[in-house]
Parts: sequence; C-alpha cells; structure tokens
Amino acid sequence: MKANDLAWATRALTGIIGRHRERFASSSLDPSGVLSVYGLGASRSAARGLPLLLNPDAQPILDLLNSEGLSEREFRQAIDWVFTKAPSEARCAASRALDSVWQSPCTPSGECHHRLALHYVERSIRHSVLRIRWQPNDREPRRRRLRSLWPRRRPRSQTPIHELTQLDGPTLKALASATTNSFILQLLNPGLRALGEEARNSTCVHSQAADLLDASLEAHRRARKAIDIGAPTNRRDALYAARAVLAWASAGDQTALWKQIEGFADHVDSLRECLIALAAAAEETPDAAAAASEVWPQVIREGIRILTEFDHYDSHHDHRQEPTKVFSALMPAAMPDFLYMYREIAGDGPVTWIDPEAWKSEIELWISTATQGTDGARAAHGRPQDAALPSFPAGGLFGTIDALIGTLSALPIAEQAETGIHWVEQLAESAGEAVVETFSLREWMHKTRPHCTGETAEAWQRIADHMYVHGGWQDQDPSV
Repeated sequence: MKANDLAWATRALTGIIGRHRERFASSSLDPSGVLSVYGLGASRSAARGLPLLLNPDAQPILDLLNSEGLSEREFRQAIDWVFTKAPSEARCAASRALDSVWQSPCTPSGECHHRLALHYVERSIRHSVLRIRWQPNDREPRRRRLRSLWPRRRPRSQTPIHELTQLDGPTLKALASATTNSFILQLLNPGLRALGEEARNSTCVHSQAADLLDASLEAHRRARKAIDIGAPTNRRDALYAARAVLAWASAGDQTALWKQIEGFADHVDSLRECLIALAAAAEETPDAAAAASEVWPQVIREGIRILTEFDHYDSHHDHRQEPTKVFSALMPAAMPDFLYMYREIAGDGPVTWIDPEAWKSEIELWISTATQGTDGARAAHGRPQDAALPSFPAGGLFGTIDALIGTLSALPIAEQAETGIHWVEQLAESAGEAVVETFSLREWMHKTRPHCTGETAEAWQRIADHMYVHGGWQDQDPSV
C-alpha cells in the first residue's frame, strides 16, 4: 500500500476517535459494547492497523502525517483509546498487532518502540477493573405504589451502577491488592496476548514485561476462581492465558505454566479449562507445540497428584463429576473447531504435538490410577465409594476410554493398534458393564481390527468379547 493511502487511513481513524472520544469513553459498563462479540466490527479493523505504526519502519508515514497537521499527541491518544476504551475484542486485535513490534530490533536512539508498546499494554491492563457506584433509586415512588401488591418486598432506595474504571497506584501493587470481584476477566485477555508474544523475544523491556505478565496471570487466576460455574467465555479467557504461559515456556521458562496449573489446584473446573486450553494453544504454533509436548508428561503426573490430594469440591453443581473432568483432560486430543471462537492457527493447519509413545510411562500411570478409581474396580476390591481416589468412570461424557482413544488418535491407525490396544484392554476390563457407555470404542475397534496381529489380535478379541457380553457389540460375530 502506498504511503499516502496509509496516511489517509490513519488520519481518518484518528479523526473519528478524536471527535467521538468522549462519547465512546462512557464509564458505564455496557455488555453489548465493551464485552461485545463481533469480530467484523469496524473498531476491530482499526485496532489491527493503528499499532503497526509503532514499528520503526513506519516512521516515514508518521513524518508525512506530521507534515499534514496530525500531531504525534493525537496519534498516541488514538492508540491509547484502542487499548483502554475500545471493546475487548478490539483490544485483543491491537495486542496481536504488536507482534511485529516485539519482533523488531530496538531503536538506537530516542524512545524505543518496545517501551512505548509496553506502556499501552500496561494501560490496557489497568483498565480491566469494575467498580459499583450506588445512586438513589428514581423509581422509588412507583415502588411505593406497588407495596400493596407485594407487601413483603422491601423497596431498594439505591440502585447499583456498574462502571469501568482503572487501577490506582503502581500497576503491580494495584493488581495484587485489587479485590477479586473487581476484575473483568475478558478485559485481562489483551494484556495476556501481548505480553505472551513479548516473552518469546528478548526486548529492552523484557524484565518489566515478565513481571507484568506474572502479575496479570495471577489476577486472571483470582478472577476465574471467583466464578463458580464455567461458561463458553471462560474457555476463551483460558486460551489467552494458555498462549501466554506456553509462549513463556517455549522461551525456556516454564515457571508461569506450573504456577497456572498449581494455582487452579483447588478449583477443578478452572483446572480442566486450563488443561484443555493448553492443548488447544499447543496446536497453534510449532514453538508452542514443542513446549507442550515437552512438559505434558509432567502435567499428567502433576494432575494425578492434585486429584489424589483433592479433598473438597468447589462447585455447587455435579460434584462427583468434577475430578473426572480434570482426569480425562490429562489425556489431550485434537481440538474441535467449534470449541474456541478465535484461534491463531499458523501455517496450513493445527500442529500435531501429541506423542503417546514418548509419554508411555505417564500414560500407564494414568491408566493405573483410572483402574483403581473406577466403580468396577472398587466393587471388585471391596473398596468404599468414598475412598481416597475419586471415581473415574470408563464411559460417559468424560469417560477414561474415550479420553485415551482421543490421545491415541494422534497416531496413524496401525500405530494406534500396536501401541494402544493393551491400554484400552486394561480400561475395558476394569469398566465392567460401563464399557457400553463409551462413545468411540466400537468405531475404534472396527478401525484397528485389520491392523491387529498376534498378541494385539488376541487383546482385540478379548475387548470385543467383553463388549459383546455386556451388549456393547451388536454384531453376531465380534471377531469379524
């Protein structure tokens, strides 16, 4: 694109933002505005473009704009609005646009663009909190008229007004001291996205950015744990945090990743979201895939340790399934496209990173834990249902057999038969009649049958017989 065209677009955007800044800067929280979900919005396009002018290569365009009357102050105010007042999706788009800024070398003189980029990211994080202001209820006269209809209902004299605000004082201390309920989880995502990419690069502000990322991740954990029941938006928030910790791990520092997992150890619903988000983020780039594949064996061991030490339930709903959800998430699988709205898949498609053969000892530990924790094994060994280990059913929505088959699916079908048939047999035998509740076992058995020979064929036949006895195989001859 020609420099004149870029200059014209920049003038148009900064002019629009400047003329309507007060209108757009309303502090009242509007869920349809600040937290809106619309990736094709005009503000998203503007957010993707303006931060690119922070690159040193864009200096000629800034000089041209300055000669045409657009001051640097107006330009910076427009970018500041994008990072602090725009909808959350626009802020995330602006944070993603900073990727090229972090990757470019430092400027030899003047204010470095890395420091300027960090300034905007910090401003975005500071504008991620909510406050409640109480104002007199102007509907009180109407409420008095309705008292005769609802005599037990006490009228409220004040109405809560939710407002966006910013943290006061030094950012790191303010993040640590802010009340948990004041954070808007979705507005922390832009900062996590930008700082995660900075972690891959050694810039002049790397130390300050690392401290800010660590504090932001801690704020993310606190805000998520304050939400009792998960929602689709929480999955998206977890993905931004997962990208950040994997980016840091790919740069050689796994501390943030283990903090993230350990931080959710007492909130299993969030822990499950975290594990699935890590698996999804690993598919996006080769660096993230390599980092996830390296740490996942230890993730399996750490997850088992957390569950075996787990002594309470944090959710008020479906208590008994909570540990099961986490346990099945320890076996990663390819992520379906519908699970996350905005994925950043690089190249031709998702990166394959799951390596069951390299994780053999950890998978066998996982299977051993599963067979000790299944209802069938408990009954066979006379163990009570309230024993130390939670119950891990083989079938159902979070069944262990389906989770293992999902992990094995990363291998070619012949290798699945060779590597996984004995693992699946262990789970199937301990499952008892629950083996018929699996979603994928019957199809997987049909696919692997032509590739089973010798001992694997014998193991396959034992699984088929077990399914047939419990009504999970409708064919007359399960050996065909």
